[in-house]
Amino acid sequence: MASPAVVGTPAETAVATASTSHVVNLPSGTAGNMFVAVMSKGSAGTTPSVNTLTGWNELLDEAIVLGLYIAVKECDGTEGATTTFTLSSATRGAWIVYEVSGQIAFATQAPQVGTTATGSSTTPDPPSVSVTGGSKDILTIACFGRAGEEADDDTWVTAAPSGFGGLLQKACGVAGTNLAGMVATADLASTTATSDPGTFTCATGAWRAQTIVIHPFVATTFERSAALDGAASIATSAQFFSVFERSTALSAVADISSSGTVTAIIERTAALAATADISVDGEIGAAPPPVTDVLVPPSTFWTSA
Repeated sequence: MASPAVVGTPAETAVATASTSHVVNLPSGTAGNMFVAVMSKGSAGTTPSVNTLTGWNELLDEAIVLGLYIAVKECDGTEGATTTFTLSSATRGAWIVYEVSGQIAFATQAPQVGTTATGSSTTPDPPSVSVTGGSKDILTIACFGRAGEEADDDTWVTAAPSGFGGLLQKACGVAGTNLAGMVATADLASTTATSDPGTFTCATGAWRAQTIVIHPFVATTFERSAALDGAASIATSAQFFSVFERSTALSAVADISSSGTVTAIIERTAALAATADISVDGEIGAAPPPVTDVLVPPSTFWTSA
């Protein structure tokens, strides 16, 4: 299995003024990797939800003020430095976008999220998630959003869950006004059947926390039996299609269709004359009649004297 891993530095964005259009920074985005976007909404807006964005697969959209939004996208390498998410009503938002390698989005198992945990304290506690398929190499991203207001100075969260690294925190404003729009994340690579992060430590306030489990990409084994020709095409799903194979009984000029069906076999055996006519469908046509000696009776040309 290819273990998922965080690539480079995740991109952060603060949409500090309530808006329905959020221009979000993205990591570099190598083709085949996956973006994981985490957003905490502000306190403005009427049940703000995020509209469908082409190429992105939504894992969670809490259509409430202070709600969380999580989505993933398989990178194709042409995404650019930003993308724009559109919301149903204007609100602020704090965004963190990861780039993850070792997993092609939804290729083998879609990332999982848990049941959102809530509370009001200094210890946001992301939920436990049972890993689909049992113990395997996974990447867990623990996250939470918080009410209140903090300066964007990376000081309002003081500790990630035990064992988790890469603590990130983003806030939309300055201390004082309760407009929310704050998010924090941390990640851990592990081999386990249950991902259950511990608690963050932060300034007190109402919070909503989540756990994202990213599965490894499992490579499909491609195997070609000795009976298949070397030119056989193998689909990415490991299903054989368009098998091209020519037995020794077929002529070198035999036409073989893309479905593997032999068509228009043109073959001449040693028993046929070199002048035999062979039609395009492989049928033997009429060969020219053989040349024979003709005996002419002498009386045809001679008379007696």
